[in-house]
Amino acid sequence: VYAELGNLTRAEPLLRRALEQSPERLVAHVNLADVLIEKGADSTLSEAKALLARARELAGNDPELIIRQATVHRRLGEEASALRLYQEAVDLAPDNHELFLTLGDYFRELARDDQAADWYLRVPKPSDYYVRARERLEQLKVERAARRYGWSPATRAVSRRVKTFVRRADELLGRGQLVAAEELARQAVEEAPQNANGHRDLADTLAAHGQPALST
Repeated sequence: VYAELGNLTRAEPLLRRALEQSPERLVAHVNLADVLIEKGADSTLSEAKALLARARELAGNDPELIIRQATVHRRLGEEASALRLYQEAVDLAPDNHELFLTLGDYFRELARDDQAADWYLRVPKPSDYYVRARERLEQLKVERAARRYGWSPATRAVSRRVKTFVRRADELLGRGQLVAAEELARQAVEEAPQNANGHRDLADTLAAHGQPALST
């Protein structure tokens, strides 16, 4: 109940006590992992990863557990592991249309628009997620056209996509994953040259590589 109310400070010790008294209790592993994922620090995400691995040992190949595992790897910037786990979940639950939407969003975060579009197109018309998938496809088309023709809004606003690139570049920089951070920072600078945060992240990656960063 505390977790549902967003009171993670009270939820966490109760879940830890539950696991102390019943180490094989599946729901306690999963719920504690959810709390730690919500907290979001690298140390708590690493613990959540271990808890979910143990939960999977207890429950077997449950798609929802695997999706949680993929989420943790995604938050830690472990892209290859996250994508492998998402694919495992798709293989086990080929009609999970929410998962298709999640994968489309993930590839969009990674600036891999063609793969994002492929996943959005997999959502069938009768699905509850069809409208959202089509909205995201339309957003991709608009973004592609804007990049192709060099359009820019009069307000010089920064798109959600660029903000996502910058946020993920920040996270990857913090973990020392410089190559992936640089790729996203360059994409942010290309799409929103007016956004200082993209230039800052790009400069940080260049400096970390020992390359000239002052002009950036």
